Amino acid sequence: MRTRPRQPTLTGQYASQSLDLIGASASLLCALHCAAVPLVFALVPLSGFSLYLADPRVEWLLVGLSLHVATASLTLGFRRHRSRRGLVLFVGAALILLTAGLGEELG
Repeated sequence: MRTRPRQPTLTGQYASQSLDLIGASASLLCALHCAAVPLVFALVPLSGFSLYLADPRVEWLLVGLSLHVATASLTLGFRRHRSRRGLVLFVGAALILLTAGLGEELG
């Protein structure tokens, strides 16, 4: 009787590499978005139509995606290394992102 090959699971080193790749991709997407918004704002009046690249929902989506991936990656890293340095940096960065975003939305 033949056995099926095992499917890769998100555990151990494979999960860490996958989350690192997803996190780097999300970071690159965020950087491209932040670089494109001023350029698009400068070019929109020339084009005659409005784009929704600066929609707050897009920014919150990118922040949420980044925080979600960072949480998963830090959880795996903490389980392996038992170091709280990454968690402290993450909490500080998350608070800065969220308070800056909420401050912009509210005020």
